[in-house]
Order: sequence, then structure tokens, then C-alpha cells
Amino acid sequence: MALGAAAAAAAADDPTTERPGPLAGGRLMWMVSDDLDLVGDLWADLPLAPVGSGALRLGIDTRTTIERAESTFTFEVHDLIYDVELGWRAERPGHVWDYGFAVGQRGRERVDADGQPWVRWVGATVGTVDRPVLARAREGGSPFAFWVTAGAVIEERETRADAVVRGAARFRFAPSATSIARGFVLDARLDGLVDGSHFAADFEIGPALDFDVAHERVAFFLRYLHSGNPLGTGTSGLLAGFEYEGPTDGHPGAAEGRPSIEGVVSAGAGEDSRLAGQLLLRFASPRFFGKYQARAEVDANILTADDTGDLYYYWDVGIERPMNGSLAGVYVHHRSNHELAEPNERVTSLNVLDVGVRTPDADRPGLRQPRRRRGSFEGRAHAGVVLNSSFGEDRFWHVRGALRWSLRPWAARFGPFVRGEAEAGDVDRYTVALGASVGTACDLEVQYRSDQQYASADQNVLLLLARYGF
Repeated sequence: MALGAAAAAAAADDPTTERPGPLAGGRLMWMVSDDLDLVGDLWADLPLAPVGSGALRLGIDTRTTIERAESTFTFEVHDLIYDVELGWRAERPGHVWDYGFAVGQRGRERVDADGQPWVRWVGATVGTVDRPVLARAREGGSPFAFWVTAGAVIEERETRADAVVRGAARFRFAPSATSIARGFVLDARLDGLVDGSHFAADFEIGPALDFDVAHERVAFFLRYLHSGNPLGTGTSGLLAGFEYEGPTDGHPGAAEGRPSIEGVVSAGAGEDSRLAGQLLLRFASPRFFGKYQARAEVDANILTADDTGDLYYYWDVGIERPMNGSLAGVYVHHRSNHELAEPNERVTSLNVLDVGVRTPDADRPGLRQPRRRRGSFEGRAHAGVVLNSSFGEDRFWHVRGALRWSLRPWAARFGPFVRGEAEAGDVDRYTVALGASVGTACDLEVQYRSDQQYASADQNVLLLLARYGF
């Protein structure tokens, strides 16, 4: 799995960089095996605050395994594998080694089936400063980089383990300094559990062809995965795919026509002890044909309840172009709903082809500086047709949108806002929120959701959420 790729990579091309910023990435893999067809990874490595010679960082890594395709647009998800890690990591440009400490939870949530094993651990990591497991190798840096994390298991559920051991290594063959193609690399990844004298691990190894695209890394790879970790992928086989990863800056780079990665992570709790979490990543290509840009957004969400938990995904893939200070485009919109760690015979999905327009900051958390005294408005609006739906296709039309009203910040660090989201068509949902931005990238809000696609019997929920944009 790619946890270390998110949690350990910190080197950009400039060796004098003292405070590595957020890093994020995604990977889509086709798998040649008897049980799985697709595997998808999303991860983010987020600096929360500088502490001494390093920084407090949050790492989030997810892997979704897809068992088989039910139709052209709908997939059967097998497992959600996740790592969440909070710790401190040294930041020592110019040194050969760095190190860190962390606590974390690693788990495997069965999707539409019973089971949710996990382990909680505390441990340390060590590796080379370059660590180009996620970022590019620095000019003049070593062609070899690695990291290793080892920790003691302090709590476990539905599995047995005494320790976790993970690592990754990369060797770059003859890197090119003059071409967008940086050459071939050999990647290896290890993710294992120790139970007494028994070591069970997932191990990946294979070559990749690297490309630089304006500070982001794009790679096409072929790997063999041997799966033995009870919290791992669960199937061995050949992986072929591509990845897009690199530093983020929390700003709408797509509006400037450059390739970019942006994201949002949120977490919160609500009435009846319900918990909510989100990891959203947006990927934008360079502009082509002068004004056009490809855009993909993957939004993974969980919401627990007493009767069952919801796991649901939004996918938006489209082509857009600037229009009068906004961005307009054509998109394919997908949503699928699953149950977490509970048997479920009905996976619901919705697929829409629509056109839309949005302001660049429509979904970004953080402070605004409105030009008008009464604040500023940002939003997005889409209208289209239903391609297929699990809800009878009684309505062929579908509309969705969002609106945010942000007031001028108080004392320069506290910016109240109101925002809402809604969808209507074959299935409906809406969200209203009242909150305040407390930094350039962070919102705190009280949120009310009503969603007809939730699997839980209670399809309305009141939540207190923290949202962080990167």
C-alpha cells in the first residue's frame, strides 16, 4: 500500500526548502487476478504545525479494491483499506537521514459484507531525506531512496498482531535532467504485520516510467503484488496503472491553467454518536487546445450510524474552460453507496452527464477577503440527464449545485460563512451549514444533512465538522 508514500515523502527539487507543504496523490490500477479487477489509492500527507526542527503531520491513505464490474458505470467494491497516522517528522534539508515518530490505525473495512479488523500502533520511521517515493528525485540527489516504519501494536480487533512493519524503496535509472520523461525507476513496497514469529506482508515490486508535469509527478507502472497481510489487498496478481502525485498549495490552480492537485479532508461527529469523514482529491491537467483542461475529482466519504455505516463515493470527470472569471465544462458525475462492515444485497448508484459552471473557490475551505462590504458569493451549478440510476429512473433530469456566502473576517482570523449544497432528480439530497473559517485553509461548521441515498434508516444527521483544504 502507499501509506509511506504519503507520510514519508518530503523532498522537492529545492534542497533548501525548510517547511515541506502538503503532498497528495492518486493511483488507479488494473489487476490481473481471479478476484479483483481494479484497485484505487488516494492519499494525503498534511503538515499541521511546525514543532521544533520538524512538524506535526497527519497522513491519510486509502485503498479501494473493486471485485468486478456490474455494468458500464457501476462497480462492486470489495474492501476499503485505510491507514491514518498522526506524528512528528524531522525536516532537515542537507542531511542524509531523517526520522519521525507516530501513532496510527491500520484497518480493513469489508464493504457490503461483515468484518472490520484493525490494529492501533505506536512507532518510529527512518529513511533518506530525499525519499522520492512520492516526489521526484532532486537534481544531484542520490538515485536510491527508502524509508522504513516499525511500531508496536497497542490495540487490535478481529486480527492478531504484535507489531507493524512497513517500508518503500525506489531506485532511479539514469535520470534525465533535460526531458519531461525523467527515466525509469524500480519501486518496491512492503506492508506487514508481525504475530509472534510469523510475518505476513503485502509486497509490491516493479518498474515505472516517470514524467514531470509542472511540479507534479505522473508515472505509468507495472508491478507484481504478493498479498499476505490480513489487513491488505487480499489478492495477489499483476498491477498495471498510472499515478499522479505531488505538492499541493491549497489554491485553485486549475483556474490558472496549470496542472494541479487540490484536496479537502474533513472529520466530525454528531447526534447519536455518528461519525463522519471525507477525503477529496481534485486533479487538473495542463491546458490543451489553448483554453481546455481535463479535471477529475474523487470524493470518498464515510458516515456511521447505529444500524449500519455508509461508504459512498462521488466521481466527477470532465473537460472545462474559463468563462468570464468562472470555469464551465461538461462532466460525467457518478455516485455509489455501500454499507460498511455489514451484509448488503443492494448497492445504489447514480450516473449523470451534465454541463456546469463554477467559481474557482467554490469548494475551498479557509478565509476569504471579500471585495464587497457585504461579503462574497461563490458557487457551482450543474444540469444534465440521468444515464442510469438505482432508483427507477423516474426522472430523466438531474440538477446539483452549491453556494457559499463568506463575510469579511473578524480580527483577521475569524471569517463567518453560510453554505449549502443540493441535488435533485431521480434521488435527492441537501446540506446546509453555518460556520467560520479559522485560518487560511480551515473551516469549523455545524452541518445538517438530508440524503435519500443513505443506507441507514435515519437519513438526516446533524454534525459538527472540521474541514481542511490543501
